[in-house]
Amino acid sequence: MSDNNIQKFDRLTGAIFAKLYAAFPVHVPLTHEEFRYLLLPEEEIEGLHFSESGELKQRSIEFFFSSIEWLTVSGYIIHKGSTPGNPHTYQCVLSAKALEALKSTPSNLGGDTLGSKIADAAKAGTKSVLGELSSQALGIALSALTSQFH
Repeated sequence: MSDNNIQKFDRLTGAIFAKLYAAFPVHVPLTHEEFRYLLLPEEEIEGLHFSESGELKQRSIEFFFSSIEWLTVSGYIIHKGSTPGNPHTYQCVLSAKALEALKSTPSNLGGDTLGSKIADAAKAGTKSVLGELSSQALGIALSALTSQFH
């Protein structure tokens, strides 16, 4: 069964957070190619060479860049734009809001930080856990932001 866009977005966000958390405070290049395994359902990519699947590749590129832009506009990441000579790569870093969320230690994680658990899930390739944890990080960051206004 194909994933819905929210599940795909949560997994992609988790993988992006894992990479940026490990490199913080350095801007790192992000490209759709390194995250394509999260962007295409396995049943769609099975048997296809990625370079041969034009429509699938275009959809994954659009989804990746739309996600980067949403994370930027919503204040979770900061990017310097595309890299010189490669318009399909963004130089990104976590925002203060996202960093604080990833440094949090929710009680359901047994004392580990959310960022370390997301990094573990990304390394292990556990897509569902990655999506759940990134959704939790987005929620924590949003809660922190809204509590500032009350």
